[in-house]
Amino acid sequence: MIPIAFIVIIWLIAVAVFLIFAGLSIMQMLKFGIKHPVTKWSIIVFMGVATLTVLGTLIFLSQINLQSGLDLQPIYESVFVV
Repeated sequence: MIPIAFIVIIWLIAVAVFLIFAGLSIMQMLKFGIKHPVTKWSIIVFMGVATLTVLGTLIFLSQINLQSGLDLQPIYESVFVV
């Protein structure tokens, strides 16, 4: 049994890494990108899609029971012959 809270912590670490890399790429686009309105619009669209995705996932995760667990035994039994 893997606790769901453990999976959420791993997801939060992945989101933090994503935000760091997204921030670095946005800074690079603004600093070295072509000074054109399309560059700014692409950054706005990227930030909007990323924000909606993270918020949607947070809303989903807020509705599950963190005390429950993920049982992987039925998957192992169907894939591997014990």
